[in-house]
Amino acid sequence: MSLTIGSTKWLDPIREFFQTNPAHRLGIYVSGQEVWVTQLDRNPVGWQIAALCQCHLLADTTQNAWEDIAEQVKMLCLKENLSIENATFCMHREQIFSYQKTFPAIGHREMREAVHWDLDANVPYAENTYWFDFCRQESAVLLAALPKETGQEILQAFRKAGLCLHGLSLEMTAEAVRPITDRLCWCGQDFFFGPRIEKNIWTEAAYQSFMAAAASLTPAACHINFIPDADPQNQWNWRRLSAAVFLLTAGVLSLFYGISGWQLYQLNQALTEETQQTALLKTQKETMDRLTVLHEEKNAAVKRLSALSGERISPYGILVQLGLVNVDGVCLSAIALKDDRSLQLKGTAESYALLAQYMQNLETDAELFPSKPMLVFSGINEQNQLVFTIQMTL
Repeated sequence: MSLTIGSTKWLDPIREFFQTNPAHRLGIYVSGQEVWVTQLDRNPVGWQIAALCQCHLLADTTQNAWEDIAEQVKMLCLKENLSIENATFCMHREQIFSYQKTFPAIGHREMREAVHWDLDANVPYAENTYWFDFCRQESAVLLAALPKETGQEILQAFRKAGLCLHGLSLEMTAEAVRPITDRLCWCGQDFFFGPRIEKNIWTEAAYQSFMAAAASLTPAACHINFIPDADPQNQWNWRRLSAAVFLLTAGVLSLFYGISGWQLYQLNQALTEETQQTALLKTQKETMDRLTVLHEEKNAAVKRLSALSGERISPYGILVQLGLVNVDGVCLSAIALKDDRSLQLKGTAESYALLAQYMQNLETDAELFPSKPMLVFSGINEQNQLVFTIQMTL
């Protein structure tokens, strides 16, 4: 089956690469007891008429001896070194049911449906027992039908002989072929003469074999081909398609792998940066924690110093205060300040009344001496003096 990708010009090189276009075309035409064979070869500049051969048939073509015809065509191809593939066999008008009719200007697909309906109403064959096709001829349309049984016999005969038939065509109007000095022009396409071609050998039968070979190279509306979907042109090259699919898949996977690798690389870089920032932040946090501890220790030390400063008692202040509360006749001989903040006073007094007055003065100074003084000792010494020891808490 012939497949197309589209008619966009920029797609043509891609389509040609992925489709198989046979390099040879063979046209076969039997005229009376003569068989004519034309071979077309594809080259970089176009199609070339490479060979035009004829031979005498030994079989009686009026009895449809298709196998004998196919064998002799094969022998001619082998003798003349012609291709035995992509061949089209051209049949006589009297072997085909055909007629002309005028149709309105419609598309090819709609035209094919209209032709099918028209043939069903006119063809002398039962429904679905024939192959049909059509082509445009000037202002009319040529409708043709071939019994399916006859077509299959021809295909089997040529297949048995080793020839590959891709087309069963019908005689066309030879006047449509326009001969030029070094080529033939048909359906707007040029076919150049090869070295083996002579211009003066072109007869009606030669033209028919040429048109059979060139039929598959022209639009479908320009020729008859009874074999359904038999055109070998533009067949898919599955090997190239498979290789292209494999390469495309490998390319997509490689691209995906490359993108994934790049993303992983970026993620790894981001993770490394995050790790470094985390380590830096951890170091900064540890430093801040140490500074906080030091700051707290410093504050505690300051508080302790402040407390110690507030609690510190000046000896000079004690002496000054003791001087203020002193009583005449009372003399201090010793002052002792102990660790438990107890103050011990020792001295002499002229009488107990003066000592009592002195202790009363100490009681009135509650700011420096918050607790009441206690007389821990009193007595008369050897010098007949009253001695005492007073203790109080600051």
